[in-house]
Amino acid sequence: MNRARCERPRLAARDAVAEAVAGLAGRPGRTILTMIGTMLGVASLIATVGISQSAGNQIDGRFDAVAATRVTVTAADAVAGERGDDAELLPFGAEAQVARLRGVVAVAALAEVDLGDGAVSSTPSRDPTLPSDLHPMVVAVTPSLVDAAGLTLAAGRFLDRGDLSRRDRVVVVGADVARQFAVRRLDARPAVYLGDDPYTVVGVLASDGPTAAFVDAVLVPATTAQDRLAVLRADKILIKVESGAASLIAGQAPLALHPTDPSRLTSIAPPDPRTLRRAVRSDVNQLFLVLAVVSLLIGTVGIANVTLVTVLERTSELGLRRALGATPRHVALHVLCESGFTGLAGGCLGATVGIGATLLTVAVQNWTPVLDLSYVVAAPLLGALTGVVAGLYPAGRASRIEPVAALR
Repeated sequence: MNRARCERPRLAARDAVAEAVAGLAGRPGRTILTMIGTMLGVASLIATVGISQSAGNQIDGRFDAVAATRVTVTAADAVAGERGDDAELLPFGAEAQVARLRGVVAVAALAEVDLGDGAVSSTPSRDPTLPSDLHPMVVAVTPSLVDAAGLTLAAGRFLDRGDLSRRDRVVVVGADVARQFAVRRLDARPAVYLGDDPYTVVGVLASDGPTAAFVDAVLVPATTAQDRLAVLRADKILIKVESGAASLIAGQAPLALHPTDPSRLTSIAPPDPRTLRRAVRSDVNQLFLVLAVVSLLIGTVGIANVTLVTVLERTSELGLRRALGATPRHVALHVLCESGFTGLAGGCLGATVGIGATLLTVAVQNWTPVLDLSYVVAAPLLGALTGVVAGLYPAGRASRIEPVAALR
């Protein structure tokens, strides 16, 4: 008899779960509103991971297509800010030596032209007192620049091998130059003057993408520049390579161009796209993870606040439980189950909303969706953990309610 009287009452896990679910179901409006905070936090986390992974996959493609496929070779004196006169160092035509390297897609040679006292104008004689908001640069190029630099044309055509072999006085102008000199109809054979000599405009470059670097340029055939503009050699060789071959070509190109002394040339390769990709992904993750953590904290505070208010409102009920034999541990477990299930439901809804936000974003951006499913599986558990943590203080308050409270 005394032994039975000393036995501590037990609460089965199934009963604790059933009572917690019944308690939440009895207050559906409050329960749903309490879930929203956790749902938003978990949704932010899932959307952060999904969008950043999808964006990282898109960054991979962009780097492979553009940034990681350009190598530039320049003369060492040009890098140092000087212009040497050694015509044999980087002559036009030397790019053919690089074109034979495995992994090279296109090669072009460029040299900036110094007109001295001359200027670029639309008339034979230019009034120096007239204001001008643009001072075009003149660049001697080989026809393969259109492929090596990925240029696009807004009108006309680019320089070709015929122009190069005939040493034609023709030019291709950038979009800003065409606008300043009112070059509109190429069939009228408009001309620009380099110094005192007219050059027929055969093409106008577009103003977007890689072509934007040449919006204020006048491109002239390399052979014409050698004959008429005193250009001795190229300043740089621009190489377009296959994806993944940039570092290899950057090491081989100076040797191919100047076998006797490759140290006189400087090869500039793009940064490792993997390093840059990791940096970009890290920045994106940090930004969105901060938002996700803030949302989770708000959800935690919301659950804690609502649970505490619920405990205070149910003082008589919890006191009655104590009077009927429930221990403080049973009461605390009941409150923790309610807050934990609230967080669990919020985590499940948050995972659903986060996946939907990710799919919607990648669909709008026309990306390929990438999402680590381990985060989706862990999201409900994270919500439940948030709910349990939020319920610790209210559960402690509930466990200290005395049986006499049921009589108040």
